[in-house]
Amino acid sequence: MKKLLIVLCCCVSGVLFGNVESVELLMKYNCETNEYDAHLVIMEGSATDIPGRAQFNAQITIVVPTGESFMITELHMPLQNNQGYEGTVPMPWNLGNPALAPEAQPESDFYPLTPTLSPASFYNNLEEGDEVKLFSFVVGSSGQFDDRVRFYKNGEDPIYSDPGMGGGNYSIGIAIGGANQLYSGSSVESCVTSTNGPLALEVEAYPNPFQDKFTIGLSSEAKSIEVMGSNGQLFFQSRNIKGKTVTIDANTYPSGVYYIQVSTEMGIQVKKIVKY
Repeated sequence: MKKLLIVLCCCVSGVLFGNVESVELLMKYNCETNEYDAHLVIMEGSATDIPGRAQFNAQITIVVPTGESFMITELHMPLQNNQGYEGTVPMPWNLGNPALAPEAQPESDFYPLTPTLSPASFYNNLEEGDEVKLFSFVVGSSGQFDDRVRFYKNGEDPIYSDPGMGGGNYSIGIAIGGANQLYSGSSVESCVTSTNGPLALEVEAYPNPFQDKFTIGLSSEAKSIEVMGSNGQLFFQSRNIKGKTVTIDANTYPSGVYYIQVSTEMGIQVKKIVKY
């Protein structure tokens, strides 16, 4: 009788809590803010217990037209330390090493985003059909919808071995409540109405190309500046930048392509610069 009771309890528990089985991504253009909102859509299954609501490894890559700025403006979900639905601090989605105008697809820049897994982050209850806003971002300064802004397409966009991708894997994968990958596709909802002006944050780097040194000009003070090589090697890093310009001595840098990642209170921007 005890064994039967245990089996019944496990079955009831499985029905009650369950697991998310499949998710998609939905990109919505917000006509009021001129931002793109990335949503997680629950396609199959549900999760209401703590393990099932936990964020595991993931990668979401945003594709934008070459040369357009990319900046995360607001984080929404999941929430750190949200086991008891009391979390208030959104989990950061970290910007990885971008692939800018790769030879395999020179009309596009690829920006990969991955979650910070410590401290652990959790969604609220997830039910089939739910749309959960993950983060908001802006592209360029036109304040208008651009149908070239989209999620990376697994199986269609360039892969790690293609020219210019630098060996990086930019495919999308999402795991919630376990290690299994749940991602099955994406879509975009557009709106072309514009109500706001250009972005407040501007970043420029000059001269480009450079020889011995270059200067980064900012429209607002930066929290951090990083300079990375095309292979992801970190050449320069500085935090709590004071002032609107930073000059970097790059005399010892080898010739090639570099990526400047600037983080401010308004988000993150990446600029490409070349040493000849």
